[in-house]
Amino acid sequence: MRPLDAFVTCLRKSLTTSGRASAAEFWWFYAISTLIEAVLASASLLAGLAAVVMFAPATIAGSVRRLKDVGYGRPWIIVLIGVVMIGSAGLASNIDDLWAELAAGRYWPGPAALAISIAMAVAAFSLLIQPSTPGANKYGPNPNEVTP
Repeated sequence: MRPLDAFVTCLRKSLTTSGRASAAEFWWFYAISTLIEAVLASASLLAGLAAVVMFAPATIAGSVRRLKDVGYGRPWIIVLIGVVMIGSAGLASNIDDLWAELAAGRYWPGPAALAISIAMAVAAFSLLIQPSTPGANKYGPNPNEVTP
């Protein structure tokens, strides 16, 4: 799947969590949307936040369909939604101000919260990078396999 096709497919399926999303569909969408969010955030924080909100439904739906493609169900989907949304918002924010706030001792989540957040992000990433379940699974046919 070409990058622009993957981006458009994921946007088109923003309101559906049924079926499966291939790794290419999900990761190309995530890369392009994150790039758009970062560019807009560099121009204006409000524009960056608007982009995060605009891409949120497609990011959530794509994440759900990607987890289904790997074969994971609802508990993992709930964890992943939180991690993906926090990650997107963090990338779209002004990172220099964030570091300044952290250095000044404000908005520090604390070591335990930080460790939990990092562990969740690593777990979510490891789930999303796994290869598709071969053949059909309980969520539908494999999106990488062409049906005759």
